[in-house]
Amino acid sequence: MDLSQGPRKLSSTRREFVIRTGAAAACLPASAPRYPFRRLRISVVSGLSRAIRITSANLWRGAWLGCERNGEVLEQRWIFTAVADALLGTIEGNLGFDVGDSREAMLNFEMSSLGGVAYAIESPQAILAVAIDKTFDNPEIFVFLEHPGTRRAWLATQGEPTAGMVSSGNNLAQLIDGAGAFAGIANLVEQAQTSISISQISFDVDFIAKYLSENSAVGPQLIDRLIARSNEGIAVRILLRFDKTILGLGENSSYWALMKYLKQREHRIAVRTFRMSLQTFHAKMLIVDDRDAVIIGSPFERGYWDTPEHRITEPRRAKAKGLPPNPMHDISIGVRGDAANDVLLTFNGLWAAAAHEPLPPTQLSRPIPPELAPVVQVVRTIPANAGVTAGGETGVFESYLRAISQARSLIYIENQYFTNSTIVELIRRRLDDVPALRAIIVLNENPDLPLYPLRQFELLQKAGLLDHPRAGVYALWSFSPSSPTSKPALSPIYVHSKMGFVDDRWVTIGTANADGVSLDRSREYIWTHLRNVEVNISVYDPTNAHDKFLFSVRDRLWSEHLGVSSEQIDQHRADPLDLWRSAAERNVATLRGAQPTLQGHVLPFVPAKHLRDQLSALGIDSTGFTLGKEGH
Repeated sequence: MDLSQGPRKLSSTRREFVIRTGAAAACLPASAPRYPFRRLRISVVSGLSRAIRITSANLWRGAWLGCERNGEVLEQRWIFTAVADALLGTIEGNLGFDVGDSREAMLNFEMSSLGGVAYAIESPQAILAVAIDKTFDNPEIFVFLEHPGTRRAWLATQGEPTAGMVSSGNNLAQLIDGAGAFAGIANLVEQAQTSISISQISFDVDFIAKYLSENSAVGPQLIDRLIARSNEGIAVRILLRFDKTILGLGENSSYWALMKYLKQREHRIAVRTFRMSLQTFHAKMLIVDDRDAVIIGSPFERGYWDTPEHRITEPRRAKAKGLPPNPMHDISIGVRGDAANDVLLTFNGLWAAAAHEPLPPTQLSRPIPPELAPVVQVVRTIPANAGVTAGGETGVFESYLRAISQARSLIYIENQYFTNSTIVELIRRRLDDVPALRAIIVLNENPDLPLYPLRQFELLQKAGLLDHPRAGVYALWSFSPSSPTSKPALSPIYVHSKMGFVDDRWVTIGTANADGVSLDRSREYIWTHLRNVEVNISVYDPTNAHDKFLFSVRDRLWSEHLGVSSEQIDQHRADPLDLWRSAAERNVATLRGAQPTLQGHVLPFVPAKHLRDQLSALGIDSTGFTLGKEGH
């Protein structure tokens, strides 16, 4: 379709659309602002049978003949508008999809303060979601069209006719906080019969996964147990992050210490490194005997060990590298069944790519589960230059977009970083469109990466989520009562989780943060091409019949954060935000009182740099407490 001609009705026997540029495309006066870009990428994904063909186009700057002045391309946002207008017009003309008043809202994205736009609209025939990222010089438009209410609408397809790495009949386990996750990992290592495969961002030799008793800070080092298992004939593989700086020097110190430790001992462990520049190998996995897998939230460092109580003083928890010695919250997910094989396929592909070996098969053929059967999908983030898949993958990003675009009652996010403008924008727009929807977001007030605290605050503020009547943003804190020799103590809990939850029917848990580099590409720094290696498990269960896994994830997390029972959570199912607001207000009130305490861990999110300022904004006198360390 030529942008200069408007939408064109195609024949009924061949209903498809293609977008291409034309010489008269949306040109502006020579005085208009200019911004050169290298490439505009459009990806269209659809599950509407025989209604639309998947079309992907890379449009290079030379193609915008009518929009060049003296060899320079005009401001990209105006070209975006022309493309988006043509795209929507084509959808209306070819599919009978009524965009209606949504066109003006979508096409006005150049005024967006979030650096992009995301939008979802529905009709009885289809759901349309569009995400437009105008970051620097590689803008992208991502579109999907699906039948509403179908399972496929919730599954990432990566532009393929069918969704990959989807399975049913799995057993799932939510592993809350380091104590639960690491103990589960230690048990699987001991139960292994044939093989153990581990990928990690960091693996300290003194890491203890399971302590001898509840009150003991002593236990076997995990690497010693892996050495012993390898000497018993178990095939043990460890794949470690090995970031390279601009000068090509290794940065991951745990690799060198681990190799020195292994060199001094008899073992049969195979170790490889996944080497990347500026990007991070962040996929943390354990696969045992090709049947059990864990997507691990935390590095193998003692600083990430913690219990749901999140005690301020915890001898079993050391100081995490680069973070304050405060309590740590995280979540991992375990799976037994076909989904574990999909995790193994992911590991095997990364293992082969690390040594530049031929890649093993990446997809298993399985029967399609019944439409209402709960399914598990392994979704990945992979950069194009990782050598694993041609063009890379953004499956975790697509999984989030699809779920949030269909949210009707609840969006719950718990994440270490929340700086992806598309995700933030889509949540805000979905709140505007669905009056019954509630959004609850749990974050760090001061994430540890440079520029992230400011960007996170700006996105939350500009999207209106900090004071939205149907959204709540919260932080987690820990309290320790006074003693005869000390004041009561307050410390922030560092949120290391990477999870999202929608409508009691979809959840994703894994290693991918809700920032740019973990989902699609870096939006926080000038290197916009950067993308990490990540892996998540997404669960879609339309009836929540799969051992009530989704309910159990929500209830376990909320019981920990709010200090309430599952029965109290169920009583507020119609408006869970009311439960969160009441809990946070109650904790603020008690911390202001003469006998301060906390029920659970939740307090309202305050985007201030220093702990005293965060508490002061809540009307809490910080001089009455011994405070934890600053967040960054």
